[in-house]
Amino acid sequence: MKYESKITFIGKFAFELLDTCNSLVLFNNGVPKELAEVSILHTIGSFKEEIEVGDKLVLGRQSYEITAIGDEARHTIIEIGHCTLNFSGMKSVELPGQIVLKGECSPRVKVGDTIAFM
Repeated sequence: MKYESKITFIGKFAFELLDTCNSLVLFNNGVPKELAEVSILHTIGSFKEEIEVGDKLVLGRQSYEITAIGDEARHTIIEIGHCTLNFSGMKSVELPGQIVLKGECSPRVKVGDTIAFM
C-alpha cells in the first residue's frame, strides 16, 4: 500500500462535480469552508511510494486504475492531500492537478470509507 486515509467529510456540492464534470475533489482536513463544500475531506496520511500510472486507487469498496497523472497532482496530493479525481479513463489529463481513473462505475463513498493508493 502506497497511501491510506479515511473520508471524514463530504461537502454538500461534492457530488455535483461528479455529475457535471465526472470528477471529485479531495483535500486533507482543515481546508477553508468554501473548498470543503465542493470536496471530499480525508485524514492526513503519508505516502510510502510515489503514485504511478497503472497503480490502483480504492475508494470505499470500488477500485479504479490510474490512467494519467497531472504534473501538479503528485505534489499536491502529498503536501495538502489535494487532487481532482477524474473518472473519464482518458490517457491524458485536462488539468495539472488531475488524476484520471478508469473503473466499472461511478464512486459511491461515505464518511468512514477508505481512500487507498496501491
